[in-house]
Amino acid sequence: HASVQGRRRGRRTAALFGVLLFILACLSFGAILVEFLPQSSPPIDVYFVPETEFSSYIQEYRPTHDGFYQLYWDGGGGFLTARILVSTTGISQERRSHIIWKEVVHCMGLMNESSRYPDSIFYSGYSEATALADIDRTLVEMLYREDVWPGMSPGVMRAQLGDEYASEELDYFEEIAFHTETVSAPALHKWKAGPTLRIHGSPTEADLKSLTKVVALLNDLVSEVRLRVEVEE
Repeated sequence: HASVQGRRRGRRTAALFGVLLFILACLSFGAILVEFLPQSSPPIDVYFVPETEFSSYIQEYRPTHDGFYQLYWDGGGGFLTARILVSTTGISQERRSHIIWKEVVHCMGLMNESSRYPDSIFYSGYSEATALADIDRTLVEMLYREDVWPGMSPGVMRAQLGDEYASEELDYFEEIAFHTETVSAPALHKWKAGPTLRIHGSPTEADLKSLTKVVALLNDLVSEVRLRVEVEE
């Protein structure tokens, strides 16, 4: 029986990785691409609901946030499942699009924020960015290298990657990727199998466009796992 640890983050959410591919096909080619999903694909349930209902989906939620997510991982640091909440009230579409980008990437395992780079998707101040800075792309690629594994410590990471990356890239990766909130020692967490985003509720067309872009980009950057999407009717 795997030990289960929970991770939640009270920041604007995102996590809608998957819808993207589905929407991309619809918007760009006027056709629907159907993909059969493996039974072993771990779920990320994404709910578009009013903020006042968030605590009905995640008990630990405390107001007030535009989005919220909770991740669960096994004893080795591999993600098992996730749940994402996106508010359908009291938020502009521009801000919501940013939330989608930011939280989708957070849910890949890059869970922290920083004031270091204002153009980074992980910037802790106010932002409406809907793109990944070059440093963000580097972090995603670093996390999903085959020689970077769940549970890895900062020291082992630096020994493994120190010859391939600049010191500022290693420093930022350690700041953003190593989770410390509910564990005694910093460690990496990542998906070991491509997750399936199961979309619930009524995302807007603009939400789906943002999702399509961020998911397509992540699948381009990451070869170890692939994001998939399942839209509830």
